[in-house]
Amino acid sequence: MTRSRSQQEGTGPCEACDGDVQAAVAFDRYRSLARLRHRMQADLWLSLDVSLAQIRLLNVVAAIPGISVGELARRLHASLPATSQAVDRLVDAGHLERVADPADRRRAVLTLTPSGVQVSDASAGLMQPVRRWLEQLSPEELAAATRIFEALLRIAEAELLPDDGALR
Repeated sequence: MTRSRSQQEGTGPCEACDGDVQAAVAFDRYRSLARLRHRMQADLWLSLDVSLAQIRLLNVVAAIPGISVGELARRLHASLPATSQAVDRLVDAGHLERVADPADRRRAVLTLTPSGVQVSDASAGLMQPVRRWLEQLSPEELAAATRIFEALLRIAEAELLPDDGALR
């Protein structure tokens, strides 16, 4: 692979580009990195034997133990019937339990089973390669990456979180 003059000199690939072009280049680099990460983790994904949507659902329950199906549907931006069906499949697979709400016995809440905890923990491990890659950056590169992630987080939070901190 040949390197451009700007890459050889250590500057970015698009220093003189306008913002839209720079954003497109940055997004392309992000997508390439994500594809490499997915390729190296294909076996782990297959071993989990759950869909990405089911992993998302399990991770929400892991983050909010005792969540109701209705609240889960709201947070996933899904319909109540679709969420209830997904929960039923995960209960049948042994990853979730529906238990009576201690505060209101008429209402059921969700908890992870040991199998559900294992899947949730394994999915969290899917980000470990990114951590390893970050650890290999120079101190200057790591500081720049941290600033970029902080800026992206600030923008995402402003876009997604209303004043009460609840996800839109």
